[in-house]
Amino acid sequence: MKIAKSVAPLDKDGQKAKDGKIVLLCIGFSNPTMEFQTFLKRAAEDKDLNPSLVPVDGCQTGKEWRL
Repeated sequence: MKIAKSVAPLDKDGQKAKDGKIVLLCIGFSNPTMEFQTFLKRAAEDKDLNPSLVPVDGCQTGKEWRL
C-alpha cells in the first residue's frame, strides 16, 4: 500500500503534476472486460482510491484470441 500511495501523475518533464491523471488500462478481449467491469464497480465504491486514477476498459468485447 505504501508503494501504491506513492504513485503520482507526472508532467512531460517527469515532475509531479497536480492536475495530471494516472491511467489503468485493461487490455484484452471478452473475458477481461467482464472482470474489469466488476473492478470498476468496486473501485467506484472505494473512498481511498486515488482521485487521479482513471480506469479505462480498452478491451474488445465479442472477440476471441486466436493463433
